Parts: sequence; C-alpha cells; structure tokens
Amino acid sequence: MAEAVLAATSAVDDPRFHLTGFNCQFLSLIPLNVDILYTVEFQWKGRTTIITSITVTVDSKLKSIIRCAFRLNDSGCNSINNTSLQVSVTQPQHLKTVHEIIMPRIDSLSPKAAIRVKKILYNLDMCVFKYANPSDVIGLLERKLPIQSGRDIWVKPKQAGMPMKPFIAYISDTNLLESALDTIDMSQYHLDLLVTTSHKVTYFCDEMTDVVDYLWFHIEPVFISEKRAYCQGSIRDQNGVLLASCVQEGYLSMSQL
Repeated sequence: MAEAVLAATSAVDDPRFHLTGFNCQFLSLIPLNVDILYTVEFQWKGRTTIITSITVTVDSKLKSIIRCAFRLNDSGCNSINNTSLQVSVTQPQHLKTVHEIIMPRIDSLSPKAAIRVKKILYNLDMCVFKYANPSDVIGLLERKLPIQSGRDIWVKPKQAGMPMKPFIAYISDTNLLESALDTIDMSQYHLDLLVTTSHKVTYFCDEMTDVVDYLWFHIEPVFISEKRAYCQGSIRDQNGVLLASCVQEGYLSMSQL
C-alpha cells in the first residue's frame, strides 16, 4: 500500500492537493519477491477534490484496488480544536526490536510456526519495529491468554527521510486484523484462515513531513466471530497528536481443538 500511495501522489503531481486517505480492497494474496504493476487512473478531477483509482496487478492478474482521495490545501493539521486530536503518551524505555524478541525463542517453536515467524521477520526488514511490551509480539506466536487492552507498537523507519504518509500506509497493515485474535483464548482453537478484505486509512498529518522519531501505533480489536473480524487503530506522534486512523476487516476460519 505504501508503493500505491507513492504512485497516486506522483500521478497527482500538484502540491496544492493533499492526500486525505485511501481505501483498499484486497482480492487475492500477493507473493513475495515479485514484480508489481501499479496503474493509476483519475476517477474525478475537480477544483477541490481529486479521486484516483489504483489497480495492483501481478503477472496480469488483478490483486487489489485502491482508491485515494486528495483535497485542495488540506494538510490535515489545521484542526479548529487541535487538542481534541492529542492524548497524553509516554514512550516506554528499553524497547526491543521484533528480531530481538523473537529470535531467542525461534528454536522453541514448532516447524510450521517457525516458518511463519521467519516470513513475518522478512516482511519487517524495511522498518525497525519496536514494541512497548514484548508480550504483545509473543502473543502473535502463542496467544495462550486473551489480551483485553489492545496492542501498542512503537515504530520508526530503518532509514531517515521516509515520507510520513507512505510510511503510515505501510505500518497500518501490520498485525492489525490479527489483533482480533487477542480477545479470545486461542489455546482452544486452531486458526485455519485469516484474510484481509478491506483496509481504510484517514490522514490527519502534514503531506510533506518525514518520520523523524518513533510513532505510536495503538491497535484495538472491535469484533470477532467464527467467520469475520474487524479492528481499528490510531497512529500518533511522540506528543500524542493523532496522525492517522485505520480500520481493517476480513474473513477467518477457526476449528476447535
């Protein structure tokens, strides 16, 4: 999604228009290490609003459709009551990377779980992900007990100069839907399938800002059933100011052990 956001922004190519959000519909999984084609088309080009549609294809097969909305001179930062977008937040000390948390435990996992975890680590190589609580990421692997308070992730790019909005698009999809499983005792179930069908992000941050420090990504499970899951998240800066909100829904299949 980060590449799609960059493609849409490049296609608009007008600094007066700011990306206010996007909605992605996933049609099928995209394999790793493949060439991806992003095709940007303008659905609406008015005086104050631009809507683009991005088709994502691999080997001529349609994988997802992303619609981006741009507004004239709307940076998202000029709230009438900016304090309503701010909460008190304190970055925890001694944060650990996902690699630092998982690798010492990799030998204790089953072969199937180890393969899955290594794929997760591969996908996170673009960024330095640090967690406020190691139990959050351990919960991804075991989930022996329900977690009722949501999940908090502190994250920043591995390299400096990463634009804020593409970076948020990238991290907003990280473990969002899976957090719904935190609300149930997964020791009683086997997860057979978990597929994201829809992902939406709304921005409240400046278009041209680069990520210079850790961002706080709070994930809150909202709904889970035997067939569907729905989660929401908020991404804030060091001062607790809201930068973006995101929601994700999808299908799942579980069998009782």
